[in-house]
Amino acid sequence: MKSLYLILFTLCVVSANYCNESFVDNGILTWDVDTFGNHIPDNAFENCASITSAILTGVQTIGQKAFRKAGHSDGMDLTFDALDTIATLAFMLAKIKSLTAPKVNTISNGGLMGISMNSNIELNLNFPELISADYRAFYSANIKSLSAPKLVTLGNDAFNNAGHPDGMDLTFDSLTAIGLQVFAFAKLKSLSAPKVTLVDSKALYGAGHSDGMDLTFDSLTTVNTEAFYQAKIKSLVAPKLETIGQEAFSSAGHPDGMDLTFDALTTVNTNRFNQAKIKSLSAPKVQTIGIQGLAFVNSQTNIQLDLTFPELITVDSGGFGYAQIKSLVAPKLQTIGQEAFRNAGHPDGMDLSFGNVTQVDASAFTEAKIKKLLAPKLTIIGDNSFYQTVISSYVFIPEASNVFDSSVNVIFSDFILPDILQVFTSQQLKDEYQSRGACS
Repeated sequence: MKSLYLILFTLCVVSANYCNESFVDNGILTWDVDTFGNHIPDNAFENCASITSAILTGVQTIGQKAFRKAGHSDGMDLTFDALDTIATLAFMLAKIKSLTAPKVNTISNGGLMGISMNSNIELNLNFPELISADYRAFYSANIKSLSAPKLVTLGNDAFNNAGHPDGMDLTFDSLTAIGLQVFAFAKLKSLSAPKVTLVDSKALYGAGHSDGMDLTFDSLTTVNTEAFYQAKIKSLVAPKLETIGQEAFSSAGHPDGMDLTFDALTTVNTNRFNQAKIKSLSAPKVQTIGIQGLAFVNSQTNIQLDLTFPELITVDSGGFGYAQIKSLVAPKLQTIGQEAFRNAGHPDGMDLSFGNVTQVDASAFTEAKIKKLLAPKLTIIGDNSFYQTVISSYVFIPEASNVFDSSVNVIFSDFILPDILQVFTSQQLKDEYQSRGACS
Protein backbone atom coordinates (compact mmCIF):
# COMPACT_ATOMS: atom_id res chain seq x y z
CA MET A 1 0.00 0.00 0.00
CA LYS A 2 2.89 2.35 0.85
CA SER A 3 4.50 1.70 -2.57
CA LEU A 4 1.22 2.50 -4.32
CA TYR A 5 0.98 5.77 -2.36
CA LEU A 6 4.49 6.77 -3.40
CA ILE A 7 3.73 6.05 -7.05
CA LEU A 8 0.54 8.09 -6.97
CA PHE A 9 2.33 10.90 -5.09
CA THR A 10 5.09 11.01 -7.68
CA LEU A 11 2.67 11.06 -10.61
CA CYS A 12 0.62 13.84 -9.11
CA VAL A 13 3.38 16.21 -8.01
CA VAL A 14 6.31 15.38 -10.30
CA SER A 15 6.38 18.99 -11.49
CA ALA A 16 5.06 20.51 -8.25
CA ASN A 17 6.87 23.09 -6.16
CA TYR A 18 7.31 22.18 -2.51
CA CYS A 19 7.98 25.66 -1.17
CA ASN A 20 5.23 25.62 1.43
CA GLU A 21 4.86 25.19 5.18
CA SER A 22 4.63 21.43 4.87
CA PHE A 23 8.29 21.35 3.85
CA VAL A 24 9.71 24.76 4.83
CA ASP A 25 8.82 26.02 8.31
CA ASN A 26 10.49 29.18 9.65
CA GLY A 27 13.21 28.79 7.05
CA ILE A 28 14.02 25.18 7.94
CA LEU A 29 13.55 22.65 5.15
CA THR A 30 12.63 19.07 6.11
CA TRP A 31 12.27 16.03 3.86
CA ASP A 32 11.03 12.71 5.22
CA VAL A 33 12.62 9.99 3.08
CA ASP A 34 10.30 7.35 4.59
CA THR A 35 7.33 9.28 3.21
CA PHE A 36 8.65 10.96 0.08
CA GLY A 37 11.60 8.77 -0.88
CA ASN A 38 15.35 9.45 -1.17
CA HIS A 39 15.00 11.52 -4.35
CA ILE A 40 14.07 15.21 -4.45
CA PRO A 41 12.27 15.79 -7.78
CA ASP A 42 13.07 18.28 -10.53
CA ASN A 43 12.23 21.91 -9.68
CA ALA A 44 11.08 20.88 -6.20
CA PHE A 45 12.31 24.00 -4.39
CA GLU A 46 13.01 26.24 -7.35
CA ASN A 47 12.74 29.95 -6.42
CA CYS A 48 12.09 29.05 -2.78
CA ALA A 49 13.61 32.15 -1.16
CA SER A 50 12.61 31.29 2.42
CA ILE A 51 15.06 28.43 3.01
CA THR A 52 17.78 29.16 5.58
CA SER A 53 18.87 25.62 6.44
CA ALA A 54 18.25 21.96 5.70
CA ILE A 55 19.61 18.68 7.02
CA LEU A 56 18.53 16.20 4.36
CA THR A 57 19.41 12.85 5.90
CA GLY A 58 19.11 9.90 3.54
CA VAL A 59 18.57 11.92 0.35
CA GLN A 60 20.65 10.22 -2.33
CA THR A 61 19.66 12.08 -5.50
CA ILE A 62 18.17 15.43 -6.45
CA GLY A 63 16.54 16.35 -9.74
CA GLN A 64 17.41 19.02 -12.25
CA LYS A 65 16.84 22.58 -11.02
CA ALA A 66 15.68 21.17 -7.70
CA PHE A 67 17.08 24.18 -5.82
CA ARG A 68 17.42 26.63 -8.71
CA LYS A 69 17.36 30.23 -7.38
CA ALA A 70 16.52 28.93 -3.90
CA GLY A 71 17.79 30.27 -0.63
CA HIS A 72 17.41 33.18 1.78
CA SER A 73 19.22 36.40 0.86
CA ASP A 74 21.76 35.65 3.61
CA GLY A 75 22.31 32.18 2.19
CA MET A 76 21.30 28.71 3.32
CA ASP A 77 23.16 25.96 5.15
CA LEU A 78 22.69 22.59 3.49
CA THR A 79 23.72 19.13 4.66
CA PHE A 80 23.40 15.95 2.59
CA ASP A 81 24.86 12.86 4.26
CA ALA A 82 24.06 10.43 1.41
CA LEU A 83 24.00 12.54 -1.78
CA ASP A 84 26.41 11.23 -4.42
CA THR A 85 25.50 13.30 -7.51
CA ILE A 86 24.57 16.95 -7.99
CA ALA A 87 22.28 16.94 -11.01
CA THR A 88 22.29 19.32 -13.98
CA LEU A 89 21.49 22.89 -12.88
CA ALA A 90 20.41 21.51 -9.48
CA PHE A 91 21.60 24.56 -7.53
CA MET A 92 21.84 27.09 -10.34
CA LEU A 93 21.85 30.63 -8.89
CA ALA A 94 21.00 29.33 -5.40
CA LYS A 95 22.17 31.37 -2.40
CA ILE A 96 24.31 28.94 -0.42
CA LYS A 97 26.21 29.86 2.73
CA SER A 98 27.48 26.35 3.43
CA LEU A 99 27.18 23.00 1.69
CA THR A 100 28.18 19.73 3.34
CA ALA A 101 27.99 16.72 1.05
CA PRO A 102 30.83 14.33 1.93
CA LYS A 103 29.76 11.56 -0.49
CA VAL A 104 29.28 13.64 -3.65
CA ASN A 105 31.46 12.20 -6.42
CA THR A 106 29.94 13.93 -9.47
CA ILE A 107 28.76 17.45 -10.19
CA SER A 108 26.82 17.44 -13.46
CA ASN A 109 26.61 20.19 -16.07
CA GLY A 110 25.95 23.51 -14.35
CA GLY A 111 25.23 21.76 -11.08
CA LEU A 112 26.50 24.64 -8.94
CA MET A 113 26.43 27.32 -11.63
CA GLY A 114 26.18 30.84 -10.29
CA ILE A 115 25.68 29.88 -6.64
CA SER A 116 25.74 32.88 -4.28
CA MET A 117 26.51 35.13 -7.24
CA ASN A 118 26.34 38.89 -6.61
CA SER A 119 26.48 38.41 -2.84
CA ASN A 120 29.05 38.89 -0.06
CA ILE A 121 28.69 35.29 1.11
CA GLU A 122 32.03 33.59 1.73
CA LEU A 123 31.48 30.01 0.62
CA ASN A 124 34.13 27.44 1.52
CA LEU A 125 33.59 24.01 -0.01
CA ASN A 126 35.12 20.62 0.70
CA PHE A 127 34.24 17.59 -1.40
CA PRO A 128 36.43 14.72 -0.12
CA GLU A 129 34.99 12.18 -2.61
CA LEU A 130 34.46 14.39 -5.67
CA ILE A 131 35.93 12.80 -8.81
CA SER A 132 34.29 14.68 -11.69
CA ALA A 133 32.97 18.21 -12.19
CA ASP A 134 31.33 18.50 -15.61
CA TYR A 135 30.79 21.33 -18.10
CA ARG A 136 30.23 24.66 -16.32
CA ALA A 137 29.80 22.88 -13.01
CA PHE A 138 30.89 26.01 -11.07
CA TYR A 139 30.40 28.62 -13.79
CA SER A 140 30.23 32.12 -12.19
CA ALA A 141 29.93 30.52 -8.74
CA ASN A 142 30.88 32.81 -5.84
CA ILE A 143 33.37 30.51 -4.10
CA LYS A 144 35.98 31.50 -1.53
CA SER A 145 37.76 28.15 -1.40
CA LEU A 146 37.38 24.59 -2.60
CA SER A 147 39.26 21.43 -1.73
CA ALA A 148 38.70 18.25 -3.73
CA PRO A 149 41.60 15.85 -3.14
CA LYS A 150 40.26 13.08 -5.42
CA LEU A 151 39.12 15.24 -8.34
CA VAL A 152 40.54 13.94 -11.63
CA THR A 153 38.20 15.38 -14.28
CA LEU A 154 37.16 18.98 -14.93
CA GLY A 155 34.83 19.73 -17.84
CA ASN A 156 35.32 22.69 -20.17
CA ASP A 157 34.46 26.02 -18.54
CA ALA A 158 34.03 24.27 -15.18
CA PHE A 159 35.14 27.36 -13.20
CA ASN A 160 34.77 29.97 -15.92
CA ASN A 161 34.21 33.38 -14.27
CA ALA A 162 33.99 31.76 -10.82
CA GLY A 163 35.38 33.09 -7.58
CA HIS A 164 34.71 35.36 -4.62
CA PRO A 165 35.44 39.09 -5.06
CA ASP A 166 38.34 38.65 -2.61
CA GLY A 167 39.71 35.74 -4.60
CA MET A 168 39.38 31.97 -4.69
CA ASP A 169 41.77 29.32 -3.33
CA LEU A 170 41.63 25.88 -4.94
CA THR A 171 43.34 22.61 -4.00
CA PHE A 172 43.23 19.60 -6.32
CA ASP A 173 45.71 16.92 -5.26
CA SER A 174 44.82 14.37 -7.98
CA LEU A 175 44.03 16.52 -11.03
CA THR A 176 46.34 15.80 -14.00
CA ALA A 177 45.04 18.11 -16.76
CA ILE A 178 43.29 21.49 -17.00
CA GLY A 179 41.11 21.62 -20.11
CA LEU A 180 39.70 24.26 -22.42
CA GLN A 181 38.73 27.48 -20.61
CA VAL A 182 38.31 25.67 -17.30
CA PHE A 183 39.41 28.72 -15.30
CA ALA A 184 38.90 31.45 -17.90
CA PHE A 185 38.29 34.78 -16.12
CA ALA A 186 38.07 33.01 -12.76
CA LYS A 187 39.02 35.17 -9.76
CA LEU A 188 41.78 32.83 -8.68
CA LYS A 189 44.03 33.75 -5.80
CA SER A 190 45.87 30.46 -5.53
CA LEU A 191 45.77 27.06 -7.21
CA SER A 192 47.57 23.99 -5.93
CA ALA A 193 47.55 21.10 -8.40
CA PRO A 194 50.80 19.15 -7.94
CA LYS A 195 49.97 16.39 -10.46
CA VAL A 196 48.85 18.54 -13.39
CA THR A 197 51.00 17.86 -16.47
CA LEU A 198 48.94 19.76 -19.09
CA VAL A 199 47.35 23.20 -19.14
CA ASP A 200 45.28 23.29 -22.32
CA SER A 201 44.33 26.16 -24.64
CA LYS A 202 42.83 29.19 -22.87
CA ALA A 203 42.60 27.17 -19.67
CA LEU A 204 43.36 30.23 -17.54
CA TYR A 205 42.57 32.91 -20.11
CA GLY A 206 42.11 36.19 -18.26
CA ALA A 207 42.14 34.41 -14.90
CA GLY A 208 43.32 35.85 -11.63
CA HIS A 209 42.19 38.01 -8.75
CA SER A 210 42.97 41.73 -9.01
CA ASP A 211 45.79 41.24 -6.49
CA GLY A 212 47.22 38.48 -8.65
CA MET A 213 47.41 34.74 -8.25
CA ASP A 214 50.14 32.40 -7.04
CA LEU A 215 50.42 29.17 -9.00
CA THR A 216 52.51 26.06 -8.38
CA PHE A 217 52.55 23.15 -10.82
CA ASP A 218 55.16 20.63 -9.67
CA SER A 219 54.56 18.22 -12.59
CA LEU A 220 53.54 20.56 -15.41
CA THR A 221 55.31 19.81 -18.71
CA THR A 222 53.07 21.38 -21.39
CA VAL A 223 51.23 24.69 -21.72
CA ASN A 224 49.13 25.10 -24.86
CA THR A 225 48.00 28.08 -26.98
CA GLU A 226 46.89 31.16 -25.01
CA ALA A 227 46.73 29.08 -21.84
CA PHE A 228 47.52 32.08 -19.60
CA TYR A 229 46.63 34.88 -22.00
CA GLN A 230 45.95 38.07 -19.98
CA ALA A 231 46.08 36.05 -16.75
CA LYS A 232 46.85 38.13 -13.66
CA ILE A 233 49.75 36.01 -12.49
CA LYS A 234 51.76 37.09 -9.48
CA SER A 235 53.97 34.03 -9.39
CA LEU A 236 54.22 30.76 -11.30
CA VAL A 237 56.53 27.89 -10.44
CA ALA A 238 56.71 25.02 -12.95
CA PRO A 239 60.06 23.23 -12.55
CA LYS A 240 59.34 20.57 -15.21
CA LEU A 241 57.82 22.80 -17.90
CA GLU A 242 59.26 21.98 -21.34
CA THR A 243 56.76 23.19 -23.94
CA ILE A 244 55.00 26.57 -24.17
CA GLY A 245 52.35 27.10 -26.87
CA GLN A 246 51.72 30.12 -29.09
CA GLU A 247 50.95 33.27 -27.06
CA ALA A 248 50.62 31.16 -23.93
CA PHE A 249 51.65 34.08 -21.70
CA SER A 250 50.82 36.99 -23.99
CA SER A 251 49.65 40.05 -22.02
CA ALA A 252 49.88 38.01 -18.81
CA GLY A 253 51.12 39.22 -15.46
CA HIS A 254 50.09 41.28 -12.46
CA PRO A 255 50.46 45.06 -13.03
CA ASP A 256 53.57 44.94 -10.82
CA GLY A 257 54.94 42.02 -12.81
CA MET A 258 55.09 38.27 -12.29
CA ASP A 259 57.81 35.97 -10.99
CA LEU A 260 58.34 32.95 -13.26
CA THR A 261 60.41 29.85 -12.52
CA PHE A 262 60.98 27.33 -15.32
CA ASP A 263 63.91 25.08 -14.39
CA ALA A 264 63.61 22.69 -17.36
CA LEU A 265 62.66 25.04 -20.22
CA THR A 266 65.19 25.10 -23.08
CA THR A 267 63.42 27.12 -25.80
CA VAL A 268 61.21 30.20 -25.85
CA ASN A 269 59.48 30.03 -29.21
CA THR A 270 57.65 32.67 -31.28
CA ASN A 271 55.35 35.11 -29.46
CA ARG A 272 55.17 33.18 -26.20
CA PHE A 273 55.37 36.24 -23.92
CA ASN A 274 54.18 39.08 -26.15
CA GLN A 275 53.49 42.13 -23.93
CA ALA A 276 53.76 40.06 -20.77
CA LYS A 277 54.54 41.85 -17.51
CA ILE A 278 57.52 40.04 -15.98
CA LYS A 279 59.31 41.02 -12.78
CA SER A 280 61.67 38.04 -12.75
CA LEU A 281 62.28 35.06 -14.98
CA SER A 282 64.41 32.11 -13.91
CA ALA A 283 65.06 29.71 -16.78
CA PRO A 284 68.63 28.45 -16.37
CA LYS A 285 68.49 25.91 -19.22
CA VAL A 286 67.10 28.14 -21.98
CA GLN A 287 69.35 27.95 -25.06
CA THR A 288 67.19 29.68 -27.69
CA ILE A 289 64.96 32.74 -27.69
CA GLY A 290 62.86 32.33 -30.86
CA ILE A 291 61.42 34.95 -33.20
CA GLN A 292 59.84 37.61 -30.98
CA GLY A 293 59.99 35.13 -28.12
CA LEU A 294 60.19 37.88 -25.49
CA ALA A 295 59.15 40.78 -27.68
CA PHE A 296 57.31 43.68 -26.05
CA VAL A 297 57.83 42.28 -22.55
CA ASN A 298 57.13 45.03 -19.98
CA SER A 299 56.41 47.57 -22.70
CA GLN A 300 54.61 50.61 -21.27
CA THR A 301 55.42 49.64 -17.67
CA ASN A 302 57.95 50.78 -15.04
CA ILE A 303 59.02 47.24 -14.18
CA GLN A 304 62.78 46.71 -13.90
CA LEU A 305 63.61 43.28 -15.30
CA ASP A 306 67.05 41.76 -14.80
CA LEU A 307 67.65 38.59 -16.80
CA THR A 308 70.34 35.93 -16.64
CA PHE A 309 70.44 33.05 -19.12
CA PRO A 310 73.59 31.02 -18.38
CA GLU A 311 73.01 28.58 -21.29
CA LEU A 312 71.56 30.94 -23.91
CA ILE A 313 73.25 30.54 -27.32
CA THR A 314 70.90 32.11 -29.89
CA VAL A 315 68.52 35.07 -29.95
CA ASP A 316 66.46 34.97 -33.15
CA SER A 317 64.98 37.86 -35.11
CA GLY A 318 63.10 40.26 -32.85
CA GLY A 319 63.69 38.05 -29.82
CA PHE A 320 63.72 41.00 -27.41
CA GLY A 321 62.23 43.58 -29.78
CA TYR A 322 60.65 46.48 -27.87
CA ALA A 323 61.17 44.61 -24.60
CA GLN A 324 61.79 46.85 -21.58
CA ILE A 325 64.61 45.10 -19.76
CA LYS A 326 67.10 46.51 -17.27
CA SER A 327 69.91 44.00 -17.77
CA LEU A 328 70.75 40.78 -19.56
CA VAL A 329 73.65 38.46 -18.84
CA ALA A 330 74.21 35.64 -21.34
CA PRO A 331 77.82 34.37 -21.13
CA LYS A 332 77.40 31.68 -23.83
CA LEU A 333 75.40 33.76 -26.32
CA GLN A 334 76.97 33.60 -29.78
CA THR A 335 74.46 34.84 -32.38
CA ILE A 336 72.03 37.74 -32.29
CA GLY A 337 69.45 37.85 -35.10
CA GLN A 338 68.02 40.75 -37.07
CA GLU A 339 66.33 43.39 -34.96
CA ALA A 340 66.77 41.13 -31.94
CA PHE A 341 66.92 44.12 -29.59
CA ARG A 342 65.22 46.70 -31.77
CA ASN A 343 63.86 49.49 -29.58
CA ALA A 344 64.59 47.40 -26.49
CA GLY A 345 65.77 48.63 -23.15
CA HIS A 346 64.64 50.28 -19.93
CA PRO A 347 64.16 54.10 -20.06
CA ASP A 348 67.34 54.37 -17.97
CA GLY A 349 69.14 52.03 -20.36
CA MET A 350 70.04 48.36 -20.15
CA ASP A 351 73.26 46.58 -19.25
CA LEU A 352 74.17 43.80 -21.70
CA SER A 353 76.89 41.28 -20.98
CA PHE A 354 77.71 38.90 -23.84
CA GLY A 355 81.07 37.28 -23.22
CA ASN A 356 81.04 35.06 -26.33
CA VAL A 357 78.95 36.91 -28.91
CA THR A 358 80.70 36.86 -32.27
CA GLN A 359 77.97 38.13 -34.58
CA VAL A 360 75.03 40.54 -34.57
CA ASP A 361 72.77 40.69 -37.62
CA ALA A 362 71.31 43.72 -39.37
CA SER A 363 69.53 46.27 -37.18
CA ALA A 364 70.15 44.12 -34.12
CA PHE A 365 70.19 47.11 -31.72
CA THR A 366 68.42 49.74 -33.82
CA GLU A 367 66.92 52.42 -31.56
CA ALA A 368 67.76 50.39 -28.46
CA LYS A 369 68.47 52.11 -25.14
CA ILE A 370 71.78 50.72 -23.89
CA LYS A 371 73.65 51.79 -20.81
CA LYS A 372 76.57 49.34 -21.02
CA LEU A 373 77.44 46.75 -23.62
CA LEU A 374 80.10 44.11 -23.01
CA ALA A 375 80.87 42.11 -26.16
CA PRO A 376 84.64 41.45 -26.28
CA LYS A 377 84.44 38.81 -29.05
CA LEU A 378 82.10 40.65 -31.41
CA THR A 379 83.62 40.44 -34.90
CA ILE A 380 80.70 40.48 -37.35
CA ILE A 381 78.36 43.48 -37.19
CA GLY A 382 75.42 43.65 -39.61
CA ASP A 383 74.14 46.73 -41.41
CA ASN A 384 72.57 49.35 -39.20
CA SER A 385 73.14 47.19 -36.13
CA PHE A 386 73.47 50.29 -33.97
CA TYR A 387 71.39 52.71 -36.02
CA GLN A 388 70.11 55.47 -33.72
CA THR A 389 71.07 53.39 -30.71
CA VAL A 390 71.40 55.33 -27.46
CA ILE A 391 74.43 54.26 -25.42
CA SER A 392 74.60 56.23 -22.18
CA SER A 393 77.74 54.79 -20.55
CA TYR A 394 80.15 52.67 -22.57
CA VAL A 395 80.70 49.68 -24.85
CA PHE A 396 83.43 47.08 -24.54
CA ILE A 397 84.24 45.52 -27.94
CA PRO A 398 87.16 44.37 -30.09
CA GLU A 399 89.42 47.17 -31.33
CA ALA A 400 88.77 46.30 -34.98
CA SER A 401 85.22 47.57 -34.78
CA ASN A 402 84.57 51.10 -36.03
CA VAL A 403 80.79 51.30 -35.79
CA PHE A 404 80.74 53.90 -33.02
CA ASP A 405 81.48 57.59 -33.39
CA SER A 406 83.38 59.73 -30.91
CA SER A 407 80.26 60.35 -28.81
CA VAL A 408 80.37 56.77 -27.48
CA ASN A 409 82.85 55.77 -24.81
CA VAL A 410 84.45 52.71 -26.42
CA ILE A 411 86.66 50.40 -24.37
CA PHE A 412 88.69 48.01 -26.49
CA SER A 413 89.21 44.42 -25.37
CA ASP A 414 92.71 43.46 -26.50
CA PHE A 415 94.15 43.28 -23.00
CA ILE A 416 91.30 41.45 -21.24
CA LEU A 417 91.43 37.67 -21.18
CA PRO A 418 88.19 35.93 -22.23
CA ASP A 419 88.01 33.85 -19.05
CA ILE A 420 87.64 37.00 -16.97
CA LEU A 421 84.35 37.69 -18.72
CA GLN A 422 82.93 34.40 -17.57
CA VAL A 423 83.13 35.28 -13.89
CA PHE A 424 83.01 39.08 -13.69
CA THR A 425 79.82 41.08 -13.31
CA SER A 426 79.38 44.33 -15.20
CA GLN A 427 80.45 46.34 -12.16
CA GLN A 428 83.47 44.15 -11.53
CA LEU A 429 84.55 44.56 -15.13
CA LYS A 430 84.22 48.31 -14.91
CA ASP A 431 86.29 48.30 -11.72
CA GLU A 432 88.85 46.20 -13.52
CA TYR A 433 88.99 48.63 -16.45
CA GLN A 434 89.34 51.60 -14.14
CA SER A 435 92.20 49.94 -12.26
CA ARG A 436 94.04 49.55 -15.57
CA GLY A 437 93.37 53.14 -16.56
CA ALA A 438 91.09 52.11 -19.41
CA CYS A 439 88.19 54.35 -18.41
CA SER A 440 87.34 57.00 -15.89
